[in-house]
Formats: sequence, C-alpha cells, structure tokens
Amino acid sequence: MEAANSTETLFEVLPPKDSDRYTMLLEFCETNRSKVLASLPWVAGELVDGGPGFDGMFEYIRQNGGTSRFIDVEKGWFSKNLSFKTKERLMQACPGVINIPSASIVMSALRNVAIVNAIREKTISVSEIVRKYGVSKRYIFQLKSKFGLNTPEALA
Repeated sequence: MEAANSTETLFEVLPPKDSDRYTMLLEFCETNRSKVLASLPWVAGELVDGGPGFDGMFEYIRQNGGTSRFIDVEKGWFSKNLSFKTKERLMQACPGVINIPSASIVMSALRNVAIVNAIREKTISVSEIVRKYGVSKRYIFQLKSKFGLNTPEALA
C-alpha cells in the first residue's frame, strides 16, 4: 500500500481503474490540469478538454491506445462523449481516421510534468529524481533545457 502514498510508481503504467494509484493519478491530473493538458499528445488533450475529462480519456486510451480509429461522429464513443466543437476539430485535423496515443506515451508525458514540478519546486535533488522516476541525469538536464530551467533565474 506504500505506492498509494508515493509518486514513485504512479507513472510506470496506467493503473487499474478502481485502485488507489488511479485515484492519485486523477488527482495529480486535476491539480496540474493546465500543465498536463499542455504536455499530453494533442488527441489525448482533446479527449480531456472536449469530452469526458481525465477519467474518460484514460478509459478510452486503455481500450484503444496505440491504434488508428475511425471517427464516427454519428454514433459510437466520439458521438456520445465529445462536444460538437471537439468533434469538428478532430475531423478537420484527421479526416476520418485518428491515431490514438498509447497509454505509455500518455504516462510518459505525465511523468515529465511531475519531474518538471519537482525541479521547479526544488523539493528533491536531481539524484533523487533519477531514483524516484527511473530516468537518467541526462534526461533531467534535457527536460531542464526544454523548459528553460537552466537559466540563472530558474535556478535561483
């Protein structure tokens, strides 16, 4: 049950729907909503913002992630769960068929948000981030560079 009190295993795989880890994941996403939406693959962000929220997006990704799906705006999941505006955006960008990101891609994006948060908050060292999130120091420095966290102002 220790994993329920820690983010150490939160971002490894998409947790089972009725687990403590899944509840923690939803809480993390809602608490960091704008950062999460900015980091998710475009399609996943659209499913959250124009549809059933994080819970619905995770369920759809769990069932269909890593596949190409026909966008049926008249019936089916897209029709029932997405706003008209979101369906229009998806149809304009991906006429007919849409590539659904895999759960591992989504979880990796969420892990990056958590890492960047830890770097910005300066709550733990780089060595601890490496251990906690299972990434290399090089990866941390790439994220710091990508998000402008290597500047003197960011490090102060």
